[in-house]
Amino acid sequence: ELVDAAFAKLRARLAGTDTVIVASADHGFLDSTPDEWLSIEDAPGLSGLLAYPLCGERRIAWCHVQPGRADEFAARARDWLGDRADVVPAREMIDDGWLGPGDPHPRLAERVGDVALVMRGRNTIKDWVAGEPRFLHIGNHGGTSADEMNIPLLVATT
Repeated sequence: ELVDAAFAKLRARLAGTDTVIVASADHGFLDSTPDEWLSIEDAPGLSGLLAYPLCGERRIAWCHVQPGRADEFAARARDWLGDRADVVPAREMIDDGWLGPGDPHPRLAERVGDVALVMRGRNTIKDWVAGEPRFLHIGNHGGTSADEMNIPLLVATT
C-alpha cells in the first residue's frame, strides 16, 4: 500500500510533464509460512556432512559437502526432503544453464559446491550459524515458481 501510494504521488507530481515512469524489480517473490520453513538441522546426519554452511537462497540452497561424501549427502537429502525439493548435482545445474548462458567461469563449480537443494512448492530450507538470530522473513525469492521468476514491471505515463 505504501509503494502504491508513493507511486501515485509521483505520477500526480509529474502530471503534464510527458514523462514515462518505469518501475521494476530484480526478481519475483513468494510468501511461505512457518510450516514450510525447513531447517537442515532437523535432518538426521545431513548437516554433519556439510563442509560449510548452506549458500545461496532459502529456495535454492547450494551445498558444499565434505570430500567424497556428495552421493551420501544427496541420498540422505532425497530421503528427508521427499517431494519438498529436488536434489540435483550442482555440476548438472551449471551444465544445464541454470546460472546463465555461455561458458561458465572456471571457478564457478567451487563456488556453488556439490549439490543443490531446489525447493518445491513454497518450501524453504535454512541452516543456522552460531550466534545467528532465529528469525526468518515470510517473503522469499530465488526459486523456480512463477511468482519468483516473473518480474514485476510497472509503466505509467504522465
